[in-house]
Amino acid sequence: MPDAKRNAAIYYIEDGFDPKKGLNGRRIAGQSFLKGFFDHADVDEFIALSTNDKRLEAFKKIAKEHGASKPVKGVLCSAPQPLQELGAMFISMPNYQKQAWQRLHFGMESYSLCGLTHTISSAASMDGIYSLRASPQAEWDAIICTSRAVHSAMQYLFETADDFLSHRFGTVPQRPQLPVVPLGIHAKDFSRKPEIRHSFRQEMGWTEDDIVVSTVARLSPYSKFDPLPLFISLQHAQKALGSQKKLHMVACGYYAETHSKKVFEDGAAALMPDVGYHYLDGDVSGNRDKAYSGADIAAYPIDNTQESFGLSPVKAMAAGLPVIASDWDGLRDTVSPDVGIRVPTFSLSGAQTANQARLLHLDQINFAQYSGNLSAQVEINVPALIDAIVGLASNDTLRKKMGENAIKRVETTYDWSVVVPQMQDVWAHLAEIRACTAQTKRQYPNSHPIAPPPMDYLSQFPTHFMPHGTQICKAMNSSDISIEEMFKLRRYVSAGHQFETVETISAVMSQITKSGTQGVAIDTVAAALKINLMNVEKAYCWLLKYGYISRV
Repeated sequence: MPDAKRNAAIYYIEDGFDPKKGLNGRRIAGQSFLKGFFDHADVDEFIALSTNDKRLEAFKKIAKEHGASKPVKGVLCSAPQPLQELGAMFISMPNYQKQAWQRLHFGMESYSLCGLTHTISSAASMDGIYSLRASPQAEWDAIICTSRAVHSAMQYLFETADDFLSHRFGTVPQRPQLPVVPLGIHAKDFSRKPEIRHSFRQEMGWTEDDIVVSTVARLSPYSKFDPLPLFISLQHAQKALGSQKKLHMVACGYYAETHSKKVFEDGAAALMPDVGYHYLDGDVSGNRDKAYSGADIAAYPIDNTQESFGLSPVKAMAAGLPVIASDWDGLRDTVSPDVGIRVPTFSLSGAQTANQARLLHLDQINFAQYSGNLSAQVEINVPALIDAIVGLASNDTLRKKMGENAIKRVETTYDWSVVVPQMQDVWAHLAEIRACTAQTKRQYPNSHPIAPPPMDYLSQFPTHFMPHGTQICKAMNSSDISIEEMFKLRRYVSAGHQFETVETISAVMSQITKSGTQGVAIDTVAAALKINLMNVEKAYCWLLKYGYISRV
């Protein structure tokens, strides 16, 4: 008989589970979780908790559509007593302070609360963690972290919140648990379909000797990834491959708006004229199957803090594709060396990005500008990316082996049949913790609790950080596109509140070029130009990002 403590009531609101409310990764993941929970949870019944009967009926309808084989019960937030028999209430977001305050009406020990991380770099997310610590949460609560990088970020946010609160009030309560459990998928839904591969490639006029690099994602340079370094790398890879292989890129998804469309399409035309660029509308039925089944390599050069896990690469792995990804956020967990290649990333440090936190917190920039500005300061090593593309494109055996390993990895690690039991383990563990309470420890403040320097709390996202002021670089003179043209192509100005002026970047480049092959350090350039050191550091990082300079 299933243990009731391994069950959880699902806090159901459409925003967390219904893509019809606006297509985004969080809702797609929520929708997928419900189906996975109905299919694989070892429970006697499914319980939903919500604010009104209409939402409870909507949950029951979803359960019926998914073929839930157990009874389905609805519970109102105003009468959650049935939850006392369960392990927890599951909330598909990390900020559940509202639910913690609601629980207080019925006793803090009555049940556990368990949240789940998605985007963690928004102002609301960071504010929410601070607010959660000031709410009646307990150590028998939890926030499931979807990757080790996210776990590190959450630890940082909790530490800064606790430092501030303990300084103000003398003590803080025990923290909620932070177990690491990945998001899941239904692996069989993404298995490669040979007939679709054949028909799609025939339709496009591609032979089996052609190499198709596919990216299935939200096509937004400020909330997913900057595509220009990928385009640069594909063009160089095509030149290296020569007539041996013909490269094509398929971008499947949807453009966030005209700005994003122009960055992708204009960038592709300008930066990889020898590589075909093909857009597939991700909302059109069958296009995602074409992108997964018709491809040879999946590429996810993520450089954005908006994403923290990344389900799309896992779906590509389920389709048997080797993955080339940035060594960044949750990709550092999902893309293991046997299934793909992770390309090193470099970023400015927390101190070097602190001003972005202040601007976001003071409402001087929006989240799109914040994430876009941070993206501009993240380098995905272009030479390594080129090598990865060439290496996989020219090695059929390696692609096949990695693809086979990818399928096995998804089946054993990321299928809901494996993930749901891990979540149930968490809920059961929380029920055990509720039996006792630990003493709190006094802590002291050391940082702004709800507006931290981005690359402090995201310290486990990049592979390396740029040394403060001492990085030495030399000019490469390998780009046919001027800095001004590249800056315009990337449309920083039209996005609003650009990270740096093109004039400053050009001036820095001029100084680096003058230094010759021995290169020049950041602090030397800053002194020569009489420009703030951090501005020069931003310029160096951007110039590295697009291959205008290289480290010495």
